[in-house]
Amino acid sequence: MPPPFKVELKSHDPKWASKAEDEGQALAARMGACLLNVHHIGSTAIPDIHAKPILDLMPVVTSLAELDERKPHIETLGYEWWGEFGLPGRRYYTKSDPDTGRRLVQLHCYARGSPEITRHLAFREYLRGHPEVARTIARRSDARHGILMIPTLTATAKADGSKQSKPKRSNGFPASSRIGERPHSRPSSISLSAVHPGRNN
Repeated sequence: MPPPFKVELKSHDPKWASKAEDEGQALAARMGACLLNVHHIGSTAIPDIHAKPILDLMPVVTSLAELDERKPHIETLGYEWWGEFGLPGRRYYTKSDPDTGRRLVQLHCYARGSPEITRHLAFREYLRGHPEVARTIARRSDARHGILMIPTLTATAKADGSKQSKPKRSNGFPASSRIGERPHSRPSSISLSAVHPGRNN
């Protein structure tokens, strides 16, 4: 089990996006063709809200079996493997500062086609497009030890008193959160083209 860590909340740091990009490139170099996309999720991916200064990344892989074969390579980057850690279909890794033990990155890995990918991306894109709702949920999450909760989209819409219809789907993903789409002028997924030339993200 990952060791507990002290929760601290900080104002949004624009550098988190570039750090997520760098981490995604490092993962791509170790994981090879097994890695399809890396998405920056969680509170550090939402502008204008307080967040734990811990990057949450969601690597999308060809299969969990292939990911498990790459486990030793991922561990060379300083990650620790925790298996599903309570969520079937996930592989969870954490990376901490070797000197201070401070948590730096959390990986929530899923195989392509997992409904969890849709859920995380839809939640992120909704909050990016509804900053007032994002701030409301962040305030409520602060009271829950800084964890950004992921309610259903219907429950999220109720936070601002609006009615939210279910997003239209395209290729298995809500239209507002397809892999590779860049809504709100912010990258939806980390570009892996430098490591995998010719790949479309």
